[in-house]
Amino acid sequence: MKNENTPNADVSTLTAGDNKFGKVGIFLKIAVILLLLAWTNPDIMDRVHLLLDNSRFATLIPYLAIWGLSVVVFLIAAFQPKPLWRWTWAILLSVSAGVAWGYRAASHNELSAYDILSLWEARHEAARAGQMYASPIMLGFSLFFLSIFIMVAGPVFKGQNTRKWLSRLGWTPILPILMIAGIVYLKSGGGSQALPVQFTSLSLSGLTGVRIALKPPIGRHAVAWKPKPELRQEKIVYLVDEGIRADYVSLLPDNPFTPRFAAAATDMIDFGRAISGGNCSHYSNATLRFMVNPRDIVNSANTNPTIFDYAKKAGYRTVFIDGHTGAVATASEMQSFMTMKEREHIDLFTSMHKLAGEDADDAVLKLIAEELAKPGPVLIYANKNGAHFPYDSSYKSSAAKFHPTVAEAGKDTLKTRGNSYRNSIDWSTDRLMPGFIKAAKDSNALLIYTADHGQNVSPFGLTHCATEKPPTVSAMVPLMLQIPPGQLRDSYVAAAVTLKDKANHYMLAPTVLKWMGYTDADVGTVYKSSLLKADPAFAPAFTTGDIFGLFSNEVNWTPIDVNEVKLEEPADVDWKKFIGATKAAAPAGTTN
Repeated sequence: MKNENTPNADVSTLTAGDNKFGKVGIFLKIAVILLLLAWTNPDIMDRVHLLLDNSRFATLIPYLAIWGLSVVVFLIAAFQPKPLWRWTWAILLSVSAGVAWGYRAASHNELSAYDILSLWEARHEAARAGQMYASPIMLGFSLFFLSIFIMVAGPVFKGQNTRKWLSRLGWTPILPILMIAGIVYLKSGGGSQALPVQFTSLSLSGLTGVRIALKPPIGRHAVAWKPKPELRQEKIVYLVDEGIRADYVSLLPDNPFTPRFAAAATDMIDFGRAISGGNCSHYSNATLRFMVNPRDIVNSANTNPTIFDYAKKAGYRTVFIDGHTGAVATASEMQSFMTMKEREHIDLFTSMHKLAGEDADDAVLKLIAEELAKPGPVLIYANKNGAHFPYDSSYKSSAAKFHPTVAEAGKDTLKTRGNSYRNSIDWSTDRLMPGFIKAAKDSNALLIYTADHGQNVSPFGLTHCATEKPPTVSAMVPLMLQIPPGQLRDSYVAAAVTLKDKANHYMLAPTVLKWMGYTDADVGTVYKSSLLKADPAFAPAFTTGDIFGLFSNEVNWTPIDVNEVKLEEPADVDWKKFIGATKAAAPAGTTN
């Protein structure tokens, strides 16, 4: 028989009785593993107490059963006698824990299936997210390496029977992964709270991947309505800024946020602080382009004609401008759930992918002005680069007005992040909005200006896209119109007084449809609101996470009252003065 202590011995045959650790090493490794599980899953006892306090024993029993099984199979994985199996499980389970730990450090919430969906759709933003969330990502990597070391290092059991059964049970870590996936599936995307992070990330990722792969394609309806050319407005610009929070934009003269914008916008119709459709770029833009109906989110998001479908039926030339930079690799790459089918109705598709963030919006302005100068009806939908994180990359450092920034201070605090964010708004929005306004006025175009979502400027939590306890500031956006003088303009000036700080993105689809020449009789059969009237049955709210029914036909709504939103105030600004002044200012369309 081969001596296990010979130089050629397989390391897998080292046992508790043959190395210096002995039985003490076995017990020590078990203790360290249990400490690792407890440390990386701090919410387990809170979850148990919650279920006990609410007498939810039908949930508590399977919850404890999954936890008990998870602990056992984690130990089985860590004591696999064959290094290949031990390393395989160590890497997989450590990746799962590291991802969940890093996400928790960044968001201060647990990773959920809806977060996995959102992260997958925004995977092209990985580089910029890596810069913004470098510290939480490093924490995730630290846990990853620590977990691998704990699982791989140390002794394994001596007895042949024990080793044989450990080998036979080497597949068992798959059980908690499947069980968690089953619960999340039955709970329509929920149910993973406080389950072991060593298994949940793998489970959620696998389940989400399967749901994405198996989701049947749903064809969009053709436009059934017939527009009236005599009602059509010839040129429409839909300008969607990136990450601009409403309270950082003011049209009051000499305001400290956007003074140049205010000076050029004396005749803009300001609806104040509006609510975005979602708190994440891709879902918010999908809401706008797919003309989503808030009374029927999932069905309308999947089957509605797109804004470009409606525009082509109404006789418009269609233009889409993607001003986001650094996120896509080629000019043909699409974002925010756009498909080749949608692109069939876009006459000009342009991406600013090769430009630096600080130059993108200048190019967007130039292209919009050029397209508006051409004869004939045109609909332009443009995504500005705006104030995209990391904020310091979206403006020229030489033009910074607010100091110190994150880049200058080398640390991310409320003050430094707020300064970086304000510099980004100053460069991409305040500096350029006068040009957008002029281009629209010169061509008698109707201009909608809004943003896809707001921002949580505080370093505590995600800037946007949170699905659990989302900061309401991440859905508070500006909403303004530029309309040539006339009866149409007068109607919206009056409506803006009534809807000040009460508008939302769901009012934009029916508004634009009427501008395209679709009749009130047709539009009113689907949409119960517009920027001329609110839907009394729709309580102010925004969506978080999936709107396409991948897990459930029930959408996650977060109620919001913009007057109750908690703001992080820059030290040099009397914020309440400007919020109060905006609310009490002159009627929309004059100096407000």
